[in-house]
Amino acid sequence: MESAKSIARVFEYLSLQSEGTPIEKTRLNKLLYFAQGHSLSELGHELFKNDVDAWDHGPVVSVVWTGFDKILEKTNKDGIADITIAPEEMDLILDVWDQYRAFSAGELVKRTHEEGTPWKAVYVPNTKNTHIPKELMRQFFMRPENRLRQFSDEIKNLPSVSALPAEEYDPDEDAIWEGQLNDTP
Repeated sequence: MESAKSIARVFEYLSLQSEGTPIEKTRLNKLLYFAQGHSLSELGHELFKNDVDAWDHGPVVSVVWTGFDKILEKTNKDGIADITIAPEEMDLILDVWDQYRAFSAGELVKRTHEEGTPWKAVYVPNTKNTHIPKELMRQFFMRPENRLRQFSDEIKNLPSVSALPAEEYDPDEDAIWEGQLNDTP
């Protein structure tokens, strides 16, 4: 399991590659929160070992907040080739990026402050050491409306089809398609 700093470097790399700019500190911390929550609910384990804390402006991974400049520097210098992430975890990170990348830091803060969120449940004003329990995050992100992979879940629930109904089967059309497929290199 990688540290939150390593996952932060992946998000920084994605920002540099797709947006051409470094990621903002607040936005990065919210993406880490969403990634951890979705990992807990969808993969059944933590994405990183560090705690997510409830700060005034939402969830924060303190080691990433305090080490932000070094994270950016290391990513800019070394990229992410030295980070080892399981394929399903990388897929999840990419899905989180795809789902939340259009949101500004302010919009992500607003989302984390909504009623019923794990941050809202544990936040104590003017404190920085209140950990958001991982089980609370898992339960929140398990709710259907908070799921990351809603579309893929729907696909899994589609009935399988082993044959077309007789009225939709056209052997001449099949022969044309089969001929075209056989002609492709």
